[in-house]
Amino acid sequence: MKKRYSGRLFSILFVALTFQINAFGAAIDDLSFNMLDSDGDGILDSVEDENIDGDNDPSTNPTDTDGDAIPNYLDIDSDDDGILDNVEAQGWADYIAPSGVDANGNGLDDAYEFPSGNGLTPIDSDGGGIPDYLDIDSDIDGIRDNIEGQTFIGYVAPSGLDANANGLDDAYEGSYGFGIDPINTDSDLYPDYRDFDSDGDGIKDKVEAQTSEGYVPPIGDSNENDIDDAYENGLNPIDTDGDSVPDYRDLDADNDGILDNLESQPYDSYIAPTGSDNDQNGLDDIYADGIDPIDSDGDTKPDFRDIDSENDGIPDNIEAQTTTGYVSPSGNDDDGDGLDNAYEGTGDQGLTVVNTDGADEPDYLDRDTDNDTVADNNEGNDFDYDGVPDWAFTGTDTDGDGLDDGYEGSDVDDGFDVNDEIDDPATDLPDTDGTEDVNYRDIDDDGDGIDTPDEDADGDGDPTNDDTDGDGTPDYLDPDTAPETDTDGDGVPDTVDLDDDNDGILDTTEDPDLDGDGDPLTDPLDSDGDGYPNHLDIDSDNDGIPDNVEAQTTDGYIAPNDDDEATYAANDGVNSAYPDGLDPVNTDGADEPDYLDRDTDNDTVADNNEGNDFDYDGVPDWAFTGTDTDGDGLDDGYEGSDVDDGFDVNDEIDDPATDLPDTDGTEDVNYRDIDDDGDGIDTPDEDADGDGDPTNDDTDGDGTPDYLDPIDDTPEEFDIEVNQIVSPNSDGKNDFLFIRGLEKIQSSSLKIFNRWGVAVYEGENYNNQNNVFDGRSKGRSTVNSDEYLPAGVYFYIFEYVTVDGQNVTDSEYLYISR
Repeated sequence: MKKRYSGRLFSILFVALTFQINAFGAAIDDLSFNMLDSDGDGILDSVEDENIDGDNDPSTNPTDTDGDAIPNYLDIDSDDDGILDNVEAQGWADYIAPSGVDANGNGLDDAYEFPSGNGLTPIDSDGGGIPDYLDIDSDIDGIRDNIEGQTFIGYVAPSGLDANANGLDDAYEGSYGFGIDPINTDSDLYPDYRDFDSDGDGIKDKVEAQTSEGYVPPIGDSNENDIDDAYENGLNPIDTDGDSVPDYRDLDADNDGILDNLESQPYDSYIAPTGSDNDQNGLDDIYADGIDPIDSDGDTKPDFRDIDSENDGIPDNIEAQTTTGYVSPSGNDDDGDGLDNAYEGTGDQGLTVVNTDGADEPDYLDRDTDNDTVADNNEGNDFDYDGVPDWAFTGTDTDGDGLDDGYEGSDVDDGFDVNDEIDDPATDLPDTDGTEDVNYRDIDDDGDGIDTPDEDADGDGDPTNDDTDGDGTPDYLDPDTAPETDTDGDGVPDTVDLDDDNDGILDTTEDPDLDGDGDPLTDPLDSDGDGYPNHLDIDSDNDGIPDNVEAQTTDGYIAPNDDDEATYAANDGVNSAYPDGLDPVNTDGADEPDYLDRDTDNDTVADNNEGNDFDYDGVPDWAFTGTDTDGDGLDDGYEGSDVDDGFDVNDEIDDPATDLPDTDGTEDVNYRDIDDDGDGIDTPDEDADGDGDPTNDDTDGDGTPDYLDPIDDTPEEFDIEVNQIVSPNSDGKNDFLFIRGLEKIQSSSLKIFNRWGVAVYEGENYNNQNNVFDGRSKGRSTVNSDEYLPAGVYFYIFEYVTVDGQNVTDSEYLYISR
């Protein structure tokens, strides 16, 4: 931003000192005056002397404007402002440096001979009659040239000393350089000390240099010293946002990312700068006498200095940007123009302000951004969603940043914190439904499909006082205005319960969001069509196996905890056994997860059958009735002994591995096992008659369908064969384990093991008569020999020596049926 006199002052140094010292020495020696420009500043001595004595000799009774005892014609800084006369006498764009050559020896540098040989014609920027090189406020803006000529942070005050008597204060010589190199903040044709609008924002420097509350307007120059009488003592420019860039040089005085030029004008009549300055005062012609900054909320802070221009409690920096695209200020300003690096864009453009409703004013000036009849002051500060802002307006602004103390949060004196601890508006501002946008930008705050203005039940124009269900939440923030429902009775209403049926599967998992509103309560999925949507149904596929069981693996099953209401409330309605909700199991890896799959193992036998066939006859023991007495989504036919036990999500299934039918005791329970009897033949392949239903195929006619019968074929003739089935029910069929061909064996040993490898029978020289296995244990002390072993699959090892001396080992499964 800053343009400087590169190389100018260094060229002046030698030439000016040479002329000045020689001329001053001649005056001291009382030599006759014969030089046109004694101090080498390019301004003729005759111009620098007022010639009060009328002798046209500057050396007699000379003019000394700054009263430093060095007459102007020998003073290289005649107004003592630190800016050399040679610089102040010329224009910015057409500046000519001294050449150091005086070919004709007349004391005037050849660079300023010009065709007329009359030296420089000093500029009078403010037209007040006093040229800039004699004017300590060249643009009559109240800010002294000495201040406007330097940087704010590196400002050097005059010392009052001039050891070499050249008229330039010693503070601006030596290590400092040689004279002040004037700042040009907006890089136009006028350095700041000549510029009515140093930062080019349309607001005059005299306005930006003062506080808004204590502003003193100019009153004129009655004493004709070219300093406005209101600013005789000079202005001390303020820095509103404390970024070390004074407001008159700051493109964004309140550091909110919105350029001062934009914030200072009415939105509906905004006028952009044209880039024209025909009157050469540094102020864009389009702004005539300068912009009179607006104060939208009337709090004495004009908008360009106010971090909350409409006083709604939401800082302008937040409202000027989109919620999801919000960029926090970086705190860095590499080019020193007062605009944070985060908002530089291309060419110092600042933020392009958001206008959510596309009407009236942009959000940072709009007290009802979404046009929903509820003020932003409310919606942006109502964190408990009761319709009343949590932070109330106080009328006090302790740190003077334009944000009322009531909205400052914990620190009312944090100065210019332009986002006021809002790190991310998407998470730090109230958002009832978590969709669309935060409340002050969302016309349907609760996401129920009814716009907020239409939730004004009593028609008084104020939706904040309408609470149809009396739950303390106004209708416009309440997606369910009917009396609160708590389907699973856990003390957490469905409206906030993440698992309404307490089956461990989150509602958002059970609802595929058919309507796209992210809310399981609206247009939910009802997979089994029983009138209970999945998120309220503990048996979503109506197969008699509760969702809680089907959503988990059999051997990894975790029963729900017996939580109290406080625990449920703390977990948003989710049982503590499943704090993150269950990730439903999909056994066959195809189609749907088990809790929605009516044939989980894809074996052509429905889960309704396999999960309820406890006598393994191919017919479910619990039959569907079409009645659901307790309204939990589980048919009465599957409720067991208690059809009115409410939301018993596992319905007496303490452990699926032992409480659900499992024919072979291997792999998994039947509804998840594609080979239920463990005979190596998948259930679909045991459909003997090919009608697609294995449940009616019983090859050996023993009453057990082939898919549940490991021995389901007509026995073949073998010399020596173990029958592999025992049914000790005294019906005369397979009451004991029958082994064919024992007459061909001279000695034998039989061992039988259960599924855990524990021996349940051990015997020698088996004889099919009085030395037999009849389903009772023989071989382990922990089992009463009078008690029959449970039905299931067992493993035998039959070792024998044939009559012809062959050693044979026969090992296989056998099945005990009751």
